[in-house]
Amino acid sequence: MFFGIGCTVRGDDEQHDAREGDDVTMQCRFALEPLAGESLTYYWVRSTASGHDNVAIGNIPLETNYQISYAPTEGRFDLMVSNVSYERDNGRFECRVKAGGSGRTLHAQGHALTVLTSPRAPVLTPGSHAQSQEGRELNLSCSSSGGSPEPSIKWYREGSTYPLDATIVHAKTRSEPTVATLTLMPTREDDGAVFRCVVWNRAMSEGQQLDASVDLSIFLELKLLQKIPCELK
Repeated sequence: MFFGIGCTVRGDDEQHDAREGDDVTMQCRFALEPLAGESLTYYWVRSTASGHDNVAIGNIPLETNYQISYAPTEGRFDLMVSNVSYERDNGRFECRVKAGGSGRTLHAQGHALTVLTSPRAPVLTPGSHAQSQEGRELNLSCSSSGGSPEPSIKWYREGSTYPLDATIVHAKTRSEPTVATLTLMPTREDDGAVFRCVVWNRAMSEGQQLDASVDLSIFLELKLLQKIPCELK
């Protein structure tokens, strides 16, 4: 999952998946006992690829399409986001309650909002047909961009259901490609073999996937025998 540099999802964050135009409610619930005379500050912080900013302070939302359910005496400070969009809302949100004087944090509750988009069709390098010499290292790369969350990319040999080990270069943003590179040391048995790249993320249904295949042509290494002339006697 990527939200941009500096935006890190924590393990205890509540996960929300939404599509463009959906409405999402993120709850902030607490039971606090402030010190006598201590004033409390309530606010929501948003962290996305664009940066960090406050989106609500007390009962005042600071962003269009954001609303607040503000009832601190009941332990409720919920954020409602309407008409979700990837550019504005894909990221991490945190509700915070702080003591006014000391600034100490009395409550913090995180949410990760993923705005789902399907990845683009995979792109193969060097293409749908690869040629190599027997025993010479061959790299097959499969890349896909545009997906949120970041798609998984797996390589399979045709006829096998077990994914092959591949090197993954993760995208930092939706516009960058995620790349899975399969490194082979082909033998003559690999001539005509087919390798398949499969791309999937949560924006797609469980049975749906994007795939592309590459077939191999392996040239055999010919060993030349040196002809030794017969010695005349």
